[in-house]
Amino acid sequence: MWTAVKGTDIPIYYKRHVFSAELPEYRGTFAVDFVVPPYTDTDTTLPPRTTYYTSSEFAVLGSDDEKPMLIVLHGLSGGSYEIYLRSAIRPLVDAGHVDVIKQNPRIDVERVRAIKYLHEFDRELQGPTWGYPTEGAYYRDASSVDSLLGVRIPLLAINAVDDPIAHREAIPFMEFTTNPYTVLCATAMGGHLSWFETGGTRWFAKPLSNFFTRIAECREIDPQTKKDTALAGEDVSVAATVSPFVPTRRKLVMIQDP
Repeated sequence: MWTAVKGTDIPIYYKRHVFSAELPEYRGTFAVDFVVPPYTDTDTTLPPRTTYYTSSEFAVLGSDDEKPMLIVLHGLSGGSYEIYLRSAIRPLVDAGHVDVIKQNPRIDVERVRAIKYLHEFDRELQGPTWGYPTEGAYYRDASSVDSLLGVRIPLLAINAVDDPIAHREAIPFMEFTTNPYTVLCATAMGGHLSWFETGGTRWFAKPLSNFFTRIAECREIDPQTKKDTALAGEDVSVAATVSPFVPTRRKLVMIQDP
């Protein structure tokens, strides 16, 4: 329901034609909106970005190809202007950036077109674009899990365990527990960046406000301990046989012989 009332605009342009029923048993008229390229004309009697086909425009609408026609039906009391309908149509009409993408010799456009799952997108597009050999290498390098151990500015993270994108299995509970500068708030529900409340307000604003207020009230925040220091790789007196753990550096540290 909240998706339907969300204010984000999705510019889909329509041309409308009113048909007359041909069967005598079902007399009447019905309007059909055709998705068309953007234009500048307006019609205040119709929804935004919708105008009528002129007779000459509709006369040349016919196509001699054999491509299928997609018909999208809105709700009984809705129209083509509904946000949920435009959200569904937009990916089908956007031109995309094929001409730009195919200039990269490491990207196979046909393999990109055949993508079905998110990890395949990372394998076929993200990896080649940024120089990663596999999607796993991309995930490991982009992950913030190790970097959490190097956080020294108070951090509050909010994650719903039912988030379909940032799944529970990916939440670094131990890293949050180990670092006294980080706080994890895990909720049973909330989806991905959602947490809607009755009336349309967002729940996450409350814990964020409380956290910021508490930080502002604190005169001194310094939970540093020897354990914390050693864990973060900041203890230079650590034994020579133990390589320091530097959260933001993922290269191998070679131990020099004394």
